[in-house]
Amino acid sequence: LISYVNPQRTCFIATVKLTIMWRQQLQDATVALSCLRENNEQQNTIPEINPRDGLRRLDVQQMVLIKEEAPEE
Repeated sequence: LISYVNPQRTCFIATVKLTIMWRQQLQDATVALSCLRENNEQQNTIPEINPRDGLRRLDVQQMVLIKEEAPEE
């Protein structure tokens, strides 16, 4: 039995896994920054971040991969 691996599908799965890992890291970083702000530590050097910006870019990348993977009609 010969199995064929679709490289686009493999790429999509890898992207989803990376997205999940990246979101978790971003969440962890956001929590850490919030704690620093609450404790008034390094208040002037902590950058402002908006988690939605990064997630929006990744979601667009996912949509492109899903569209490429869809069967042609």
